[in-house]
Amino acid sequence: MDNCYSLNGITLFCKKCNFKAKSPASWLIHLNSKKHSNVDNCLLKSCDLCDKTFSNHFKLKMHNLANHATIEQKRNFKYYCHTCDLIFISEIFMVRHIFGKHHKNVIRVLESINKAKDEIIYMQKIYEFYKIKKYFNIYLANQNNILFDNLQYIYSLNYKSNEMV
Repeated sequence: MDNCYSLNGITLFCKKCNFKAKSPASWLIHLNSKKHSNVDNCLLKSCDLCDKTFSNHFKLKMHNLANHATIEQKRNFKYYCHTCDLIFISEIFMVRHIFGKHHKNVIRVLESINKAKDEIIYMQKIYEFYKIKKYFNIYLANQNNILFDNLQYIYSLNYKSNEMV
């Protein structure tokens, strides 16, 4: 009830129609409107999944799509933002969304997540490289020790054979 008009501490809000008046004039216009007089005659549409009520079928359909539809069902719609997982009723609303703050913020967050993932992958590759390098150095050290031992053995054989001659 943020945008409601308050007159001497009394907020102008119609519980019957869920209407919030912004001025005494709009309150009087509402009381004489067809919407206010036909609410009793109108059958309210209710959501089967969460028991919310809506004044018409279109609002109920949009509620179901926004709150209860799967991503596959949403993707079938012509005006669907794959980035933000939102449905729009016209191209104008979708274009306004794409150039708006919400969409740009979502893209910025996704880019930072991807950047972080890339940094993690890079660090994992460096870790794997040094892990492999460590094992390779251990292998080389073992090979060098074997080679050194063999050279010592061959030298000792040659040295002993030269002493005999």
